[in-house]
Amino acid sequence: MSVSHKRRLARLLASMPPPGQAEKRAVERREGLRWNAKLCACIRRTMVRRGIDPEAAPALLKYEAEAKREAELVGFVDTPELRAADTAFRAAHPEEDDLDHEGDPREWVRAELNRIAARFRDGSSPDFAHCSMSQLWAWALAQEWRAEDVAEDAAPVS
Repeated sequence: MSVSHKRRLARLLASMPPPGQAEKRAVERREGLRWNAKLCACIRRTMVRRGIDPEAAPALLKYEAEAKREAELVGFVDTPELRAADTAFRAAHPEEDDLDHEGDPREWVRAELNRIAARFRDGSSPDFAHCSMSQLWAWALAQEWRAEDVAEDAAPVS
C-alpha cells in the first residue's frame, strides 16, 4: 500500500467515531424523541384537566409540530422491543463522565423550572397565547404540586 493511501486511510479512520458512538447517538436521539412526546402529552393533559384548550398555547403547538417533524424525518416508530434494546444499551454502557465538570445540567434545569413554577403555585396561569414552552412546563409542574398540596390537606389526620 502506498504512503499516500496509508495517510488517506489514517485520516478516514481518525474521522470515524469510536465503536459504539453511532449506536449511543441513535439511543440518545430516540430518548430525546420519547422525551419530547411525553413532555407535550403531560402539558396537554394538564391543560385539558384545568379546562384550558391546548390549541390556545402556540408554544406547545410549535414544539409538538417540531417534535413530530423530527420523528418523521428519522422514521421513528417506537416499539417495546426498541425501548428494551435502548434500556439494555444504557445498562451495558454506563456513562462515566458525560456531564460538564461544572455540574450536572439537569440540576440547572430543575432549579430553573422550580423558580418559574413558584410563580404559578398560587393558582395563577401564564398568558398561554404568549408564554414559552418552559413556562408551560413549569406551570404544569406547579399544577401537580397544587394537586399534591390539596391531597395532603384533605388527608385525615390519624
